[in-house]
Amino acid sequence: MENGWNVDFNNTFGRNFFHYYIKDSNNASMQDLSPTDFDAGGHYLSQNTTGLDFNKYLDDVASGLSLAFGFEYRTENFGIFAGEEASYGLYDENGVIITNPAVQTVATDSNGDVLSGSSQGFPGYSPDNEVDRSRTNYGIYFDTELNVSEAFMLAGALRFEQYSDFGSTFNGKLASRLKVTDNFTLRGSISTGFRAPSLAQLYYNLKFTNIVAGTSVPSLLSANNSTVTKAFGIGQLNEEKAFNASIGFTYKKGGFTATIDAYSISVDDRIILTDNFTDQTVLGPLNVDAAQFFANGVDTRTNGLDIVLGYGTSVGDEGKIQVDLIGNLNDLTIKEIHNGALNEFTFFGPFSQAYLKAAAPDYKFGLNLGYTNKKFNASVALTQFSEVTLQDFQWVDSPPTTQAEADALYPVATDIYKAALIVDLSLGYQISEKLKLSIGANNLFNTYRRHNLMDGQIKVV
Repeated sequence: MENGWNVDFNNTFGRNFFHYYIKDSNNASMQDLSPTDFDAGGHYLSQNTTGLDFNKYLDDVASGLSLAFGFEYRTENFGIFAGEEASYGLYDENGVIITNPAVQTVATDSNGDVLSGSSQGFPGYSPDNEVDRSRTNYGIYFDTELNVSEAFMLAGALRFEQYSDFGSTFNGKLASRLKVTDNFTLRGSISTGFRAPSLAQLYYNLKFTNIVAGTSVPSLLSANNSTVTKAFGIGQLNEEKAFNASIGFTYKKGGFTATIDAYSISVDDRIILTDNFTDQTVLGPLNVDAAQFFANGVDTRTNGLDIVLGYGTSVGDEGKIQVDLIGNLNDLTIKEIHNGALNEFTFFGPFSQAYLKAAAPDYKFGLNLGYTNKKFNASVALTQFSEVTLQDFQWVDSPPTTQAEADALYPVATDIYKAALIVDLSLGYQISEKLKLSIGANNLFNTYRRHNLMDGQIKVV
């Protein structure tokens, strides 16, 4: 524009579509009448985002001022569509799908054991699972960055968003950078953020079979708005709220560069998948033994450190060697579990807590070695992953409901995945100006974490 403003109008559309076809399976309750291939239905998600952005740089304000603001409008749609009846149905002894459990008798085998329904391995979506939900939201933001001097910068941003299904949020960010010397710079920032519950977390639902201690357990993943979810005391899903703070520095001299940043990220009302609830007064009429729910279950804090060290130097007339050391240290703690009046070990027990903590490994280090010249390039990347501890609830006949029960189960349910070193290799040769040959391998030595059980057994996974 003539007044110095840059304008960008943009639109992005995306869609995912999953349609499940199950082969070489059967519906046991149909006995000899069961097909072996099933149309199990599926689900889809689409999103369209339209944005209008403005920005301008004013070089006559202090040492330079950047201004930006804009608008965004987004629509989302999520749906589940049913498969064929045989993929989800439970049939009675006469081969008729069960619609009234009070008067129909479930099919059994010669030992009198109940024959399970639905396609084995992956049950189909039924008409009861079908949903077609949409929502809209709009956002407004303002962003500015002021170079107070050649050495000092201040930045700030504000953003407001309004969602059609859960309300509004207001977030902001402050950042600063100070150039202490030509080689050394300090930087830091604080900000708030949020993540809205996805439409899938709100409305996805499915009956499935879980395997616990070698036994099949008919289970339900219940939608957030269902009467079953409300009957168990699970509240409406709201947004996750975050507070972020970081401080660090950069250093550069000759071929050496270093950046180190410490950070702390607090997330309140983090959305989790609960453990299994088993109240048969609610679940019995649904022909399932357990139910799980998405809930705003925990508050967490992650403290960490990012380290990047690099050194590059010339070799000969055209060659260059680059060495980079990259490291990340993390410590994730669960500050609070929002189980309310619900049993903590049923709501989000030690096994699920272990999986959440494993999402932020204690450390990850990488060493990248590279050589390039006019015709040839080669690189080796070494990546060291930290040890991870998980709790294997599927070995347990009955999940713990007290701390004493959990302590007793640790020796048989604790899995330790040992630290692992992964090696990647890449080689390239420039045959001509328009043709280059490259060859490489990820995980060159086919390294997998070793699975060490606390009783001394070792397995490779």
